[in-house]
Amino acid sequence: MTSKVAVGDNFGTVSIVDTARKIVVDRFKIPSLNGRRVISLSSATVDWVGTQLTYVAVVARGSPQIHILTFKHSDCKLKHSYSLNLIPELQNMETPELNTEQKYLKFPYEVKLSQEFAFLAVTLVSGEVKLFKMPSIYNPLEMPAQTQEAMAQQPITGKDVKPPVK
Repeated sequence: MTSKVAVGDNFGTVSIVDTARKIVVDRFKIPSLNGRRVISLSSATVDWVGTQLTYVAVVARGSPQIHILTFKHSDCKLKHSYSLNLIPELQNMETPELNTEQKYLKFPYEVKLSQEFAFLAVTLVSGEVKLFKMPSIYNPLEMPAQTQEAMAQQPITGKDVKPPVK
């Protein structure tokens, strides 16, 4: 993504802007955000079948989910690959502010994708950092349901993380 920038707005929309041509290439409104403000974006670009794919991790304010979007450089279209729910036991996931005993300390605040799209580091509002190993994706534009189930895995600790093999 040399001249393209991913930006989020106050209404749950992620846009790809081409800075060289000064135009918006594509916009994607994440439906489950219900107009929530995007507070953190992280991207990782990998080579894939003669072109490049960019993965964008999105965190919105007051949402327990992290959304992973895929952008194929030759198509110029954002696609929603999957979501990672950090608090599966939460009631009213779309409107957590209606839960009277809800504390926001376990909600995501910031995300960071590794360069090879191997790991996802999530910083929670409490300051705790969780590290997730990302699943291997054979065709990211047609994601199978098994990959979404694989994302429900528990976070791995720092001692279990092995450095990437080159």
